Amino acid sequence: MDYQFGKYYVQVRLKANNSKDFKYYTFSNASNNKNIEYYTLTKNEKNNKVSIQFGKEKFNQNEYSYLGITVVESKLPDDVYDIVVDSGRGGNDTGESNSGVTESDLMLEYGKLLKEKLENKGYKVKLTRDDTNTDSFTDKNMYDEDGRITIACKTKAKYMISLHTGENGFSGIQVFVPNSVDFSTAEMIANNLYNKSSLEFSSNTSWKKLDGVYQRNYNNNEIKSRTSSLEKQGIEPYDITTNTPYLYTIREVGGIATNAYVDGRNPSFAANKYYNSNQGIECYQISIGSLKKEKDILIDEKEQIVTAIADAF
Repeated sequence: MDYQFGKYYVQVRLKANNSKDFKYYTFSNASNNKNIEYYTLTKNEKNNKVSIQFGKEKFNQNEYSYLGITVVESKLPDDVYDIVVDSGRGGNDTGESNSGVTESDLMLEYGKLLKEKLENKGYKVKLTRDDTNTDSFTDKNMYDEDGRITIACKTKAKYMISLHTGENGFSGIQVFVPNSVDFSTAEMIANNLYNKSSLEFSSNTSWKKLDGVYQRNYNNNEIKSRTSSLEKQGIEPYDITTNTPYLYTIREVGGIATNAYVDGRNPSFAANKYYNSNQGIECYQISIGSLKKEKDILIDEKEQIVTAIADAF
């Protein structure tokens, strides 16, 4: 539905069996989830603020609970962004390497260039990792106040783009998607990369949904292994299902929509403050070829590769 500015009241219309009459039902919030307030992507320097809230109002001397949607034109607040760009690795984790070129350094170059190109399109963009904090990143502090997951979630962005190379040891284009979206955006990213660079689609057939598009969730063996490992440490296992994304950059910024689960029970990590949020970020983790096999392409065609990603948005 294309909402115009104003306030809307949402009801359910039901007709039982063969009855000719409809009945209307209102909503009340019986969950622990809070009201939602989000902003549409910037377009022509404008945004819409959308508020989804439960409340009560009187009508004909009766009080009714309701679910309401309010749409108004509004600029983005200072702490809200359109897109957050995450350059993979960082700190002591340099990732892939080839002849002195590391995934960590190259993806930081990619991330800064992608931010520039997205800003040229009018978007407000936040980097999780830049020249000021990259040395402090570890696999243990990602949920700390200055960790990559917290930095991302604070932005309340609509999209997150996480940049990597050589995911799962494979070369070629691999765009990983959340478990709660269609594949249209990921397909556009993958096709743009294929058409505008010398990169090929990955030969990886595991978790493949379309050429270059993948959805990597936990499988039953991984759930069993993860559960067993936590139990041996005396830690209550997380509630992981085959609908839980395996890649933490996708899972942990998506809140309840992607079954985020890092809640502090494992003392190795701080709690993800946003793990049970009902306003997550739609994250796409893009593996842009492999440094081990496609180093020259990744260096020589950086401009067109980043442009291909930016154009998808």
